[in-house]
Amino acid sequence: MNILKKTCNQNSNVEKWECSYNIYNNKEKEKNSKSIERLQIKKYAKKCNFKSNNFYFILDLKISKEDKIKLLRISKTSENSTYKKINSIKPNKSKLKSKQKELSRILSEIKTNLENEGYDDKQLETQIQSVYEQYQNKPHFIIENDKYSDLKKIIGKIKNTVEHVKTIIKEDAKGTRNNVFSILLDQLRDKVDTSVLVSILKNYLSKQDKLEYSKVFSNHYYHELLELVGDGGNYLKLGESEKITS
Repeated sequence: MNILKKTCNQNSNVEKWECSYNIYNNKEKEKNSKSIERLQIKKYAKKCNFKSNNFYFILDLKISKEDKIKLLRISKTSENSTYKKINSIKPNKSKLKSKQKELSRILSEIKTNLENEGYDDKQLETQIQSVYEQYQNKPHFIIENDKYSDLKKIIGKIKNTVEHVKTIIKEDAKGTRNNVFSILLDQLRDKVDTSVLVSILKNYLSKQDKLEYSKVFSNHYYHELLELVGDGGNYLKLGESEKITS
């Protein structure tokens, strides 16, 4: 009986050992299998030639080898799409920069032309800068002026809003001439017959390059006219002649 019991115990111990060994062996096999799978997946990932390391998280996911490979494929496709968009944006930026230069050139040329026409340069500077800011991201509307009417409208708007300096100067000069004429006429009406004086003043003032109020207040014009009127009566004769022919 004791022998049987001893034999059973020995058999039981052998079975336990064999069982433990099998479990250990299976774990090692599983471990080796996972290690091989991980190496295979890494090899596949390397073959994909990723441009970033964003794919590493896929390797640690607790999913099958097949699913990891599927995710790597999806990730690579997504990366290719992203870089393709980035590469397409770069030429567009370069193209936009080139068009912005052309826009700047056209607006600068317009500013110069309008300055030559007599429009205020400071006001033009403000208006042109405003136009550039408005069209810097859509310069083709200005550049392709044979296709779009924006440039024509802008020039018209600028001409309507910016002061025309030459016109103002011309108007100021005309106003100054009229004022000087009135002052001198009043000063000399007691010295010379008014009907003759008007012609004398018109002739005299038309020969002055620039009329100045300082010369009126200092009586420069007044004394010069008196000298001319008293110089052999030439100006009086001229005035009378113009009076007869008018």
